[in-house]
Amino acid sequence: MIELIGISKRYMLGGVEYPALSDVSLSIKRNDFLALTGASGSGKSTMMNIIGCLDSPTEGRYTLDGEEVAGLDEDQLASVRNRKIGFVFQNFYLMPRMTALDNVAQPLIYRGIGFAKWCAHAEVAL
Repeated sequence: MIELIGISKRYMLGGVEYPALSDVSLSIKRNDFLALTGASGSGKSTMMNIIGCLDSPTEGRYTLDGEEVAGLDEDQLASVRNRKIGFVFQNFYLMPRMTALDNVAQPLIYRGIGFAKWCAHAEVAL
């Protein structure tokens, strides 16, 4: 479960503060599907970066499966991204020198899962 409570994100550029998100609250349950839509500059990428543990909010609370994300260090955040969050980028970001199977299996390889198991999981996903 993803729960955002009062999430705000502001950026400082040249001494001027720019709000990207203001007081966003959202709850996403396991197996829910959600689309973030909006005009360019409306905060979609900022929101996805926060949900994906790639950026931190300026204010508010983010819990993932009941765990407060703000208290996690970089190694813990990397583990969360590997085990609990999946990304599908609009440009795909495939590694060109790898097969499709290896690209799909990459997160499983990082987890230390053995070849036979990650190969089987990646084949099913493809």
